[in-house]
Amino acid sequence: MESIILGHQQTLFDIAMQCLGNVERVYEIALLNGFGITDEIDPGTRIFLPEISNEDKAVANVFTKSGLRPTSKDLGALPGGIGYMQIGTSFKVR
Repeated sequence: MESIILGHQQTLFDIAMQCLGNVERVYEIALLNGFGITDEIDPGTRIFLPEISNEDKAVANVFTKSGLRPTSKDLGALPGGIGYMQIGTSFKVR
């Protein structure tokens, strides 16, 4: 059975996307490891993985080949980057 070490700021949802190519498989990961899908899990914890399906391998390979590790925990106020938007002071709502 394959496993992965949970990284800093990662959740089971991130692991489902990174390793299995499908965020909906978070339930299988949680069940296999005895966690709830929203449990706070310490970085460095070994997470066991179910088999990856053929249709999701292409998505998982994007993370494998690029070395990306998705993180979805709140990282606080970021100075910029993906998911960051700043509204200027001249913005008005009518």
